[in-house]
Amino acid sequence: MIKIQEQIFFHSTSLSKLHTPPSYDRYFKITVEGPPGTSYEGGVYNLELFLPENYPMEPPKVRFLTKIYHPNIDKLGRICLDILKDKWTPALQIRTVLISIQVSNVVDHNFYLPIRKFFSRHQVKSCDLIIYNYTR
Repeated sequence: MIKIQEQIFFHSTSLSKLHTPPSYDRYFKITVEGPPGTSYEGGVYNLELFLPENYPMEPPKVRFLTKIYHPNIDKLGRICLDILKDKWTPALQIRTVLISIQVSNVVDHNFYLPIRKFFSRHQVKSCDLIIYNYTR
């Protein structure tokens, strides 16, 4: 678990911070700032990351604790991201997951595989306005 913490600390930038409850070594709380230049800029998002017993053979469980408006994140904070599902490989590291969440998932809206069914690719402009208002 020390190695996992080092990976997360290594990734910690101005965009992410790690909070580890001392009593449980498979559970992490992560704070992520919305990336600059996006509708999420200025937002601060709390996530939880849980490492299952079979990690690294199965992916970590990650979800947003902070309410977020995004086509690939449902109202419970569950994230639709391929590397957290069928594209997981034990060669991936936690920092890869965090980078993917910050860049791929938050910045790039995948309207073709939305987890929230009411999103469509035609809602891009109105989606950005809603995200901006949601983040403030």
